[in-house]
Amino acid sequence: MRRARWLGLSPSRQGRNVEIHHKETDVLVVGGGLAGCWAAIRAAQIGKRVILVDKSRVARSGASTFTNQMLAPTPPGEIRAWEKELVERGEYLNDQEWVETVLCEQKDRIQDLVDWGVPFERTPSGDLLVKRGRGHGLTGVVLCNGHTLMDIMRRKAEQTGVTIEDRTTITDLLTSDGQRPSRGRVCGAVGFHTREGAAAVYQAGAVVVAAGQIGLKMRCHFVNNLAGDGVAMVYRAGGELLNMEFCTTGNVSYFEKRFHVGSQALLVGMGAKFINARGERFMLRFDPVLGERSKLQNQVLAFVKEAVSGRGPCYWDMTGFNDEDVEMVRRLLPTTLRPFDEAGIDIRQRPVECTPVVQLMSAAGEGGIRVDGNSQTTVPGLYAAGASARNPVHGVYSVGGVNLAFCNVGGYRAGEAAARNAFLSPLPQGQLQSTLENTFAFLSKKGGARPDDIVRELQAISIPAKISVYKSEERIKHTLEKIRELRKKLAGMRAADIHDLVKAVEAQNLVQIAELIFMSSLERKESRAWHFREDYPYRDDQEWLRWIIVKMGEDGQPQTRKEQIPLDRYEFKMGKSQKTLHPLAGE
Repeated sequence: MRRARWLGLSPSRQGRNVEIHHKETDVLVVGGGLAGCWAAIRAAQIGKRVILVDKSRVARSGASTFTNQMLAPTPPGEIRAWEKELVERGEYLNDQEWVETVLCEQKDRIQDLVDWGVPFERTPSGDLLVKRGRGHGLTGVVLCNGHTLMDIMRRKAEQTGVTIEDRTTITDLLTSDGQRPSRGRVCGAVGFHTREGAAAVYQAGAVVVAAGQIGLKMRCHFVNNLAGDGVAMVYRAGGELLNMEFCTTGNVSYFEKRFHVGSQALLVGMGAKFINARGERFMLRFDPVLGERSKLQNQVLAFVKEAVSGRGPCYWDMTGFNDEDVEMVRRLLPTTLRPFDEAGIDIRQRPVECTPVVQLMSAAGEGGIRVDGNSQTTVPGLYAAGASARNPVHGVYSVGGVNLAFCNVGGYRAGEAAARNAFLSPLPQGQLQSTLENTFAFLSKKGGARPDDIVRELQAISIPAKISVYKSEERIKHTLEKIRELRKKLAGMRAADIHDLVKAVEAQNLVQIAELIFMSSLERKESRAWHFREDYPYRDDQEWLRWIIVKMGEDGQPQTRKEQIPLDRYEFKMGKSQKTLHPLAGE
């Protein structure tokens, strides 16, 4: 590592010195969740120098810590049947080649986890316990404690020789031609250490972005720092994003108007029921086959529909749980029951009221960075994995457990491809200096908006139901105008200290991503899954089996285009093309 003093970042910095920590590595991995750890471990196994950075702490950062299930290994002879279910549940927007890849390789990745000591739930005979939850018919999930899983992943990374740097925020990627968007390759990244305030510069032969979900800081997944940083920095570097219109995501997680509870997929897999104010199991109207185990978007949209139709409030009914069920929940994810315990609520004694939460979010990865079969983005030297990448297995949300399966397989593939294609090139000094100046300048601004103010304003613009759930061309355009007005405030945004500087970076990224989400929503003129257009209320498989792609143009402005899904080369094809009325349409 080379250390230097970089004096006089800009006149507004008033001569304050900023120390630069400069490191060189073969592979830099940004984000320390399950996918990032897999990428780092695999690249190190190949013999490359690997640095893994996270803006919090690896093993306690991101959504991986709070998960408890991943797609089970596919039973022998059932690959095609499982693939068919995922494609149908994903409404044929999946990349079917990726679906097959994950189903074929997930078994090996789970065996690796078992060999490393991950304690999956077992049957009395010692086999992996397989449960069926959200969306599952033939497919299923295996269960483990997320905290334990990530502790083991961190330990394995360290044992493999990965250098881990916690509490380091990466703000931007560096490119060989010094341009954004780039016509060259990614050659490193830049950011700062969130404890000491020093700048962090990494020269890397390849970069893997695994920085987690897009989230609007609503805490509905226990995680408040997943602001789409990886998606935003890849977009600025010139990478393509895919299907961002499906990043309006929700959950049925806000209980008793007091607290958020995670792991709902586990609860419905154990038999939890949804009832409305009349005591009716309303999910059977939306999905007569799966009921409460229906896909996540169907659950959320059903709660919304019940509320606006006057049949709310709605409730989770877990009164059928036995002691063994409750003990399993406590074992797999203790944080799920803690709020109930602290509030003195016994979930076996009465139903608990639940309000749906909707926001701009990519919890299931339906929208995000476009990657090929080796997890490479459209920019050379740059790879993406986990929830930063658009999950090609899902299509729209397909079934539970796909997210972690994609983290396993996609992270492994990203690390391997990055290691085998790492090529060091000089850092662009002009781009490096201007990036650091622009970032640290927030600390010297006076009188501008604070990052929290920006995020709250963005929440107010984008979260109301008439914007996030019930969309129309007129309202989308009006929302885009408001977002672009808000973007003008970013130049004057001020950060009080280094911790506020992290929030400033997040706020900047969220505003940029929100614009891309609504631009893509304007482009898709149909209603499908999370994306509902009142002016186009039908799912239109004839015209809209397409991916919507957005990338930064040469003028620095976002550009969108449509791309036909290559069903001609895929095994599973639609039957008769049809138009289907979206569940939110009508009464």
